[in-house]
Amino acid sequence: MNTIMGMCRALSGAWIYRRLFEGVNMDEGTHVFVLVDRECEEYFVKYISAYRAKYHPEKIIYLKEGNEEKAAESGVDIDADIINIKRNNLLNLMYYVVLFGRDINIRFLSYEKPFGRNGKALIGVKGIREEDVFSIGIMGIN
Repeated sequence: MNTIMGMCRALSGAWIYRRLFEGVNMDEGTHVFVLVDRECEEYFVKYISAYRAKYHPEKIIYLKEGNEEKAAESGVDIDADIINIKRNNLLNLMYYVVLFGRDINIRFLSYEKPFGRNGKALIGVKGIREEDVFSIGIMGIN
């Protein structure tokens, strides 16, 4: 993708960020998880309690792809604010956060995104499992 297109997506992401988090105190106590790859959702649900115990977030916001009107019907049982957004908006938000380093407490639940991440290449190397890549590499839990 060319630089101009990336900047346009990042600007769109800035608007999405502002709309999503308007009125939310995005300080160190608020942690945001963005589900980029659906294959990570099972591990996220499994490890969110361990993440809470280690990092003690005051608030967790969980962004996932889905119909924005049906956020209450997410099907995920976690103690977090769940926000469904369209896939394109989710990716634009990722561009914004990555390009402008907006918040340190936003984690992207993906093995291959944001750009340059290649967690899938580690699976199988010296006995590393997919679950290990997720829990250690993405969630920061040993």
